[in-house]
Amino acid sequence: MTSPSPPQDVFLSGLVNDDFVQLPEYKAAGVSEVDFDGLLKTPLRLHEDLKEGCGGQLWPAGMVLSKHLLRQKQVSGSILELGAGGGLVGLAVALAHDTKVHITDQLPMLDLMRKNIELNHLQDKVTASIYDWGSSKPDDIATPDVLLAADCI
Repeated sequence: MTSPSPPQDVFLSGLVNDDFVQLPEYKAAGVSEVDFDGLLKTPLRLHEDLKEGCGGQLWPAGMVLSKHLLRQKQVSGSILELGAGGGLVGLAVALAHDTKVHITDQLPMLDLMRKNIELNHLQDKVTASIYDWGSSKPDDIATPDVLLAADCI
């Protein structure tokens, strides 16, 4: 005897489907260039690599948040990005605005964040460090004026 199929949620099936958000393709490791539909004069170069986890790839919410921040005339104050993965959002903000950014994630993403900072010559504007949310805030991370988070799981 087989169990019946679960009832289909008619409301959700009309809202959440492949037409709403396409599932990303898992890419081979490599460098992508993103100009956010012309919002950046010089494209952001981002090394993507999934070998250390899902944070090593561009995801839709990071693209959306980056575009929103790039459209702002000014983004200022101390900025902290949580769950940065490769650093897409924080790096985009640093490229477009005259501000310093601290990008953070767990240990497996640290080398990727640092690689992407160097790839975009942002060593003077962006700092990367480990911040595991289950632990106390590290001393090297100041309380920010602006907190960024996209695609956090």
